[in-house]
Amino acid sequence: MSGNRDIIYWDSCVFYALIKAEDHRDGELEGIRQTQRSFDAGEIVLITSAITLVEVLPFKLTDGQRLLFEGISKRSNFSWVDASPPVAKLAVELRNKYIKPRGDKEVWLSTPDAIHIASAIAHKSDRMITLDGNDKPSRQELGILKIAEDLKRDYDLIVSRPDISGQRETDLDEHRNK
Repeated sequence: MSGNRDIIYWDSCVFYALIKAEDHRDGELEGIRQTQRSFDAGEIVLITSAITLVEVLPFKLTDGQRLLFEGISKRSNFSWVDASPPVAKLAVELRNKYIKPRGDKEVWLSTPDAIHIASAIAHKSDRMITLDGNDKPSRQELGILKIAEDLKRDYDLIVSRPDISGQRETDLDEHRNK
């Protein structure tokens, strides 16, 4: 499906930020929109796990927001990724591998986050974009961006926040040349 186009994996929170026009940090919403423009132009392939449906659609969306989300998913350069047994097994591996101390406790990836990362890895994404940078203090969950360096080292997966500065493109160029 990808040909020579980059495969970009979007975490559910990125779809939600786009359709709700949430700017988490300066420029990130524009970074998401920039990726959407590349997607609209057919320059990239956008993929996400089917669990994104569960994470995005239950929220109160206007008809226009729902149509935007559904329109993205109907494009030929978009793909839903199933949480197949191999993806689920990799998600288990990720949850077991990335346990980090927080004070006198330990934190680990949530099941949905592990499925998202495993899906990106299994489908050979060039980059995973997420807004999930913070540990969830009320629960024992590890933020995805907290293990970005580990994921690059262990699985050759580039994980980043949305970015419009172009700095991430250097990472993608290095990734392509391996």
